[in-house]
Amino acid sequence: MKWTVGLLDRYVLEKADEEVKNLQKQGKRILCLWDGSVVEKAESEKLEGLCPVLSSKAKRRQRTKRGLVFNWPAPRPVRVMGMQWSAALIAGMQGLPHLAVTRWWTTKGVFATKLRETEEELLRICVRKWGPRHGACV
Repeated sequence: MKWTVGLLDRYVLEKADEEVKNLQKQGKRILCLWDGSVVEKAESEKLEGLCPVLSSKAKRRQRTKRGLVFNWPAPRPVRVMGMQWSAALIAGMQGLPHLAVTRWWTTKGVFATKLRETEEELLRICVRKWGPRHGACV
C-alpha cells in the first residue's frame, strides 16, 4: 500500500479522535492548541513552494551582547526562503498532545495562500470532526 498525504492526514486525525474520546470518557478538559512555525531553507532558491520567512537564526545572532558599552538598535528583520507550517493539537491538562491536523503552506507561486485561509481550513476540519464540545479551544 502506498502512503499518500490524504491517508496520513486521516490517520493523524483518527489518532487525535481516539484521544478526544479517551479524555471525554475520563471527564477531562479537552484543549485544541494551535501552532505555527517555519522551516528555513536559506540555501534553496528554486524549490517549489518556498516563500520569504522571518529568520530566527539571524534574529538570534543579532541579539545584544552582555558587557558591551553600547548596543546597536535592532535592525530590520532578516527574511530567508522557507515554508510556513500550521497545525492543531489535541491535549488534556496532563499527558502528551496529539497532532490532529497540519498543513505546510506558502505565500508565493501557484500554491500561494494566506495564514487565515489555512487556519480556517484546519478549524473547519476540527469543527466537522468534533463539533461543539464542553472544553476549551486555546
